[in-house]
Amino acid sequence: GPAGMEAAVTLKQRGFDVVVFDKRDEIGGNLHVAKKPPFKGKFEWAIDYYKSMAKKLNITMKLGKEVTAQEVLALKPYSILVATGSNVISIPLEGLDQVQTVQAHDVLANDMQFANKKVVVIGGGITGLETALYINRQGTNQVSVVDISFSSKRWTSSSFIFSLLIPRFFRYFSGRAGKTGDNSVSLVGAVMGGSGQELGEMISSS
Repeated sequence: GPAGMEAAVTLKQRGFDVVVFDKRDEIGGNLHVAKKPPFKGKFEWAIDYYKSMAKKLNITMKLGKEVTAQEVLALKPYSILVATGSNVISIPLEGLDQVQTVQAHDVLANDMQFANKKVVVIGGGITGLETALYINRQGTNQVSVVDISFSSKRWTSSSFIFSLLIPRFFRYFSGRAGKTGDNSVSLVGAVMGGSGQELGEMISSS
């Protein structure tokens, strides 16, 4: 991934012999997911950069095979850097197992397609908003975003993301998702778009 490759490039430039292991056939890690939302294709440039630097600096790349402790120890390394990324977590929401649920990472990584669906995205940070836009741009879906805090201050590229996505492309609710069931999500103390208008409805996610 980008963290591992940046470390590899930096260490090589400082005079270390570097060996990079990755069980996938191609470097890039989650950059391959990050480039999927609309307007994010230039993340491919970062992947190309690290490929170019690995070749230029003659970094040893061992791809397509999950490494074992024995293989690593056989190299007698001065140090071992683990850059295996993070794991997604699921929110403790009652009834979540009663509706079709997928992680944003899986939607993007697997190019999941939705047609004529009402989709609820829980979480209005950068990942949630970009995933919502990705689903919306498939053409026939109604997308709603639920987030506990209605504030553009949460986003590093807030002015662009906020003005582009809300309210043009989907409905945005500030509040807490309370319970799921019967292909719907209930809202607790929610207001639409931060306008102060209280909502007492169930958002369909069928």
